[in-house]
Amino acid sequence: RPNPFAPQTNGSTTDTSEDLVAVVNVAPLEAKPKDPQVAEWLDQARTHAAGAQWQEAAESAERALGADPEDAEATLRLGEALAKMRSFERAVPLLERALQRSEGRGEGAGVHSEALSLLAEVLVEKKDALAAYRVGQTLQRLYPNQPRTLFLSGRISHLNGDVRQAIRSFKEAARLDPEGAIGLSARESITALGG
Repeated sequence: RPNPFAPQTNGSTTDTSEDLVAVVNVAPLEAKPKDPQVAEWLDQARTHAAGAQWQEAAESAERALGADPEDAEATLRLGEALAKMRSFERAVPLLERALQRSEGRGEGAGVHSEALSLLAEVLVEKKDALAAYRVGQTLQRLYPNQPRTLFLSGRISHLNGDVRQAIRSFKEAARLDPEGAIGLSARESITALGG
């Protein structure tokens, strides 16, 4: 079975950072208790994100980071908001830092998997096929058979020109999430690719 994350070698891919491999190859630990003020700002950031109010989400996450500069979730939420506002150059280092902090500070699998998925999404949007491939391999190893992992596998395969593998990954994501948003996006991607 072909590797769904393998980049096609056409000479157009660039490597975001060799350190990226070291950052994403670490599994998460368990969570630590949060300062109540940091927790409140993070709740605000999540609420704003749920309403697609990305500027407000970023501001709340920045306040949380001001109170605890090492907080993995605050770093993730700021990176997420910047990514959604398409400020990719600012988002990537924050998402990488969230990965490091979720491992080092023990923020748990939720922050780690979300940061890894968001980083893969950003790299696909930036069309950085090689870096997306590397992050995708780790995502597949740490969080296999998850609809989001499979959907991202499809996006990475498509970015790398492997439409057949992209369709296979999208079909599996749709099968695992038949009623959810990822399943819907996967079915739309299948249709767009003529599968």
